[in-house]
Parts: sequence; structure tokens; C-alpha cells
Amino acid sequence: MAVVALGLFFTACDEEENLNSSVWIGSESESNVIAQLDTLYLDARIENLSGAMRYLWTVDGKKVSTASTYKFSQPKTGEYVIGLAVSDDKGENLQTTMTAKVEGRFGKGAFILNEGNMGNETGTLTFVDSKGIAVDSAYYRIIRCIYFLKMEPKMVVKGC
Repeated sequence: MAVVALGLFFTACDEEENLNSSVWIGSESESNVIAQLDTLYLDARIENLSGAMRYLWTVDGKKVSTASTYKFSQPKTGEYVIGLAVSDDKGENLQTTMTAKVEGRFGKGAFILNEGNMGNETGTLTFVDSKGIAVDSAYYRIIRCIYFLKMEPKMVVKGC
């Protein structure tokens, strides 16, 4: 009878360990809302899994990374479902999702138009966002970044 009770105790411990394993998506920021072309830095946070881990990040069901961290950035506004699947060398698989919202780059702030100097220089359009960050030549920079991201999505473009 003691052997049966001991066997049930160890079985219960195994099941409890599996039930307590969890994975979630962590972020450096407090919000899952970003502006177009900004970056949301995400990482896999795992509890009660050990050994070699395999990661799979998806955005709207499309595979985007197999690292333990992921940098989410989008040129288009909208809501995106970010998925994370983690598996260990024992065959345990855990999954989670989160929703990230991408808002228009120029949604909260003010534009400053400099008309230029009567034939000597062209005008500029500057945007100052609600955090006080200025984007000089706003129209040119954003159009340039969107163009390069569409044409060369894996290319890193300075200033975007």
C-alpha cells in the first residue's frame, strides 16, 4: 500500500510540473501600441521548462523569427497578432499570443512648415510628436522608409 501511495505522489508531482509550465511574451515597454516604423522589443519568458529551447515567432500566422527575442516593426497601421511557440528537448510545447497595435506615425503631435528662403532653399515639413521628438523632413523620410521596406524588407535603412 505504501508503494502505491509513493507512486501516486511521484505521478502527481510530474503532472503538477507540466501544469505549471508557462510561456508569455515580455516587452521592454508598458504598452503594445507603437507608431508606424517604431520597434516593439519582445522576448520569450518561460517558467518551469528546462533544456534546449526552440522558439517560433509569428505575425498574423506567418513565421518571422526563431530567436528568443523579436523586434516587431510595421510600416502599415492596424492590429497584428504576434504568436510565440516554445518547445523543449523533452517534447513539451507551449504557445501564447498577444495583439500589437500600430498607429499612424503622425497621429499625435504637430507639423511645422518652413516655407524656405525665397528661391535659395526649399521648404521643409517637420513633425513634433507628443513626446517632443522631432522628425525633420517628415514626408521624405517616411515615404523613403516605406518604399525601402516594400522593395527590400530585410534591408536595414538608416534613419527609418
